[in-house]
Amino acid sequence: LVIRILCFLSSGINAEYGQAQPTIQLLLSQSDFVGALDLITTTQEVLHDDLNGIKSFRHLDVQLCEMERMIYNMIEADFVKFTLSTLTIDDKTFSEIEDDTDRIICVLFGLLRRKNVNFLQTYKSESNTMMKAKIKQIIAEQLYDVNFEGDLKLDEQIRSLLPVTAVMLIEKVFEGITKLLTKMGITNKLIKCVITSAANKPVPEELLETFSDHAKATLNSQKDPEVSSLLLDTDYTRMMAESNDVLVTSCEIAQSQCIKILTLRQQRNNAVNERLDQSNHIKLSRLVESFALTCEKLTNRSSHPIRASLVGQSRELVKQFHQERLTNIKLLLETERWVAADVPADFQRMVDNIVKNCSPSEVLARPTNNTSGPPRSSLTFSGKRYIVTSTLLLVIKIVVEYCQCVVDIPVMSKDILTKTVENLKHFNEGTCHLVLKAGAIKNIGLKTITAKHLGISSQSLSVVLQLIPWDRNIFTTQLPKSQHLLLDQINTLEIDIQDHMNQIFSKLISIMEDVYRSNLHGWQPKPPTPSQAITVVTRMTIKLHEALASLLQPSEIQLVFRGVFCLFRKYFEEQLTKHGLMNCGSNPKRHGIVGAELSHFIDSVSYLEFVGDSDDIFHDIGTR
Repeated sequence: LVIRILCFLSSGINAEYGQAQPTIQLLLSQSDFVGALDLITTTQEVLHDDLNGIKSFRHLDVQLCEMERMIYNMIEADFVKFTLSTLTIDDKTFSEIEDDTDRIICVLFGLLRRKNVNFLQTYKSESNTMMKAKIKQIIAEQLYDVNFEGDLKLDEQIRSLLPVTAVMLIEKVFEGITKLLTKMGITNKLIKCVITSAANKPVPEELLETFSDHAKATLNSQKDPEVSSLLLDTDYTRMMAESNDVLVTSCEIAQSQCIKILTLRQQRNNAVNERLDQSNHIKLSRLVESFALTCEKLTNRSSHPIRASLVGQSRELVKQFHQERLTNIKLLLETERWVAADVPADFQRMVDNIVKNCSPSEVLARPTNNTSGPPRSSLTFSGKRYIVTSTLLLVIKIVVEYCQCVVDIPVMSKDILTKTVENLKHFNEGTCHLVLKAGAIKNIGLKTITAKHLGISSQSLSVVLQLIPWDRNIFTTQLPKSQHLLLDQINTLEIDIQDHMNQIFSKLISIMEDVYRSNLHGWQPKPPTPSQAITVVTRMTIKLHEALASLLQPSEIQLVFRGVFCLFRKYFEEQLTKHGLMNCGSNPKRHGIVGAELSHFIDSVSYLEFVGDSDDIFHDIGTR
C-alpha cells in the first residue's frame, strides 16, 4: 500500500493510482484520520530510509506534508462540524447520539496525536457565531405572527411588544439557549475527558457519568498503550482552561443578548409609562433567575449582569407593591373600631400553615375543595387563642405576600426586608397612637379607650410577634450571608412591639390605680363590713378581670393582676398608716374590721381565673 501511494504521488499515471485513491478516500470517509495520517507517516519513513536518493521521489516529501496539512484541516473542520451539528439537534441529548460521540472522540484524539492543540479557538469562534444565530432565529420565529404597524427594525419590534408577549418571547429565548448551553456543557465534559485521557491522567467520575458505556469504551479504545502521554502538562492545563472558556464565553454572549431584550422591554415601560404588572414581572424574574442559575452551574461563575438587568424594574415594582399595601394598612387603621373581628377560615388556614413552617406559596394557596367553613370568633396560633382586629388579619396576609415577593424577586431581598419591617412598624406605631395614646377618640370617634380596646390591641401585637420567627426564617434563606446583619431590623422591631405590649399592660394596671385611689381615700375602719369602699374596689377589680379574661393569655392576666394587687396593697396601706393601724410585727388581718375588709377583698379575687397565687402579696399587708 505504501508503494501504491508513492507511485500515485510521484507520477500520477502509475497503474496503481486507481487502487490508492479509493483507499485514502475510504479512510477519510470513515473519519479514520489517524489511520490516514499513520499511512502518510509510514510512507515518509519508507521514503527517507529505503528510497532515499531516488530522484523520481524527490517531490514526494513536500506533497506528503501538504496532504498531512490538508488532513489536519479536515480533522479540525470535522470536529467543529459534528460538534455544532449535534448541538443544534433539539430532540436528543448529546449522550444519546452515539455515532457523533464516537466520531468526535476519534477526531479529538487525531488532533492531539498530531500535536494540534489550537482547535479549541476555532470551536470557540464557531460556537459564539452559532449562539448569536440561534437567538436571532428564536426571535424571528416568535415575531413572525405578530402584526406590527409599519416597517419596523428588529429592536423597534421588540420594544413595541405588549408586556405579556414580551415575556413569552423572553421565555422562548431562555428555553432555546438553555438547551443549547446544556449541550455545550456536555460537549465541554467530553472534550475534557479526551484531554485528560490524552494527558495520561485519571478521568474524574463527574466527567464520565454523563456518557454511555459505549462512549466510555470508545474513549478507552483511543488510548495508545505505547505512548505515555500525548500532551505536555502545560498544554493540558491550557487546553482545560480553554475548554472552560468556550462555555464561559457562550454564556456571556447569551446573557448579553438577553440583556438587550430585557432593556428594550424596560424602554417600552418607561416610554409609555405602563404600570408594571406584578404577575408578568414575577414570571420574568423567575425566568431570569432560572437562566442565571443554569449559567452558574455550567461555568461556576456569577451571573450578576443578567440579574442586574432587572434591578431597575424590580425596584420600581417593589416600590409599587409596598405603597399599595402600606396604603391599605393606613386606611384600615383610620377606620378600625378596635373590636373583635370574625376570622375567616382562609386566615386560620394561613396561620396553620405558617405554624407548619410552610413556604409562602403554600401559605397563600387556596384549597381546591372550596371547603373553607364558617368564620370563627378567634384566631388560633400555635395552640393559643387570640381575639384580633380586622386590620391584623390584613397584616398577616401582607407579611406572607412580602415573603412570597422576596422568593419571587430575590435580587430585591434587601429592599423587601426593609419595606416589610416598615409596614409592621407602621402597624405597631399606628396601634400605639390610636389605642394607647387614645388617638382613636379624636380620629375615629370612640367615646373612650376601654380595657377591652387595650386588650384587643395587645393580642393583635402578640400575633405579629408570633409571625416574626417565620418571617425572619424566609428572609434568612433569601438574603446573601453578607447581608444577614440587616436582619437586626427585625430584632429591633420585636423589641419595639414587646415594649409597646408592656406599656399596654402598665396602662391596664393604671386603670385600677385611679379606682383604688379615689375609693380608698375616704375609707374608715368602722362597721359595717365590707364597707362601701371595699365593695366598690372589689367589684371593679372583678369587672376588669371579666373584660380581660377572654382577651389576654393566662400569663398576661397573671402579670396584669399582680400589678393590680400591688396597687391595692399600696393604697390600702396608705389608709392603715393614716389611721395608725400599721403596727410592727402584728397582723392586721386579726384586727377586727381591718381583717374583715381584707378577707372580703382577698377571698373575692382569689376565685378569679388565671390570676395566680397572690398570697405572697397579701400575707404581710400592713406590717413593716
